[in-house]
Amino acid sequence: MNTSTSTITYVPMLWPLPEPSGFRTPPPEAWAQGAVVFEDAVTQTNKGQYANAAETFLKAATLLKTDIENPYVQTLEAGRNAAYHNAYECFMAAGKADAGKTRLQAIAKQDLVMARSIEAILAPP
Repeated sequence: MNTSTSTITYVPMLWPLPEPSGFRTPPPEAWAQGAVVFEDAVTQTNKGQYANAAETFLKAATLLKTDIENPYVQTLEAGRNAAYHNAYECFMAAGKADAGKTRLQAIAKQDLVMARSIEAILAPP
């Protein structure tokens, strides 16, 4: 008689941070700072530290904010979208999907530029 049980583990599917390109000016400091934190979150994810990684991705998203006049605004918004997506993936992997959804819904109310993207991340498949 086989008495073993198996557990299905959720593995987060991370989106990469888009690379800025096409401009003669260097990327803003916000991108450089956000990229470092984003990579820290990827490292935490790879170590299975999903709850910490989720929080770190949210920090990266905060750092990737910029004003509309910045020529890199679309790259930074794409980076925030990836960070929010990855945060939710990590919340799910940590078994905290409901808490992650609540956090992202609250963020969407404050980050109006990204609200639709966050809603799409949280939408059922």
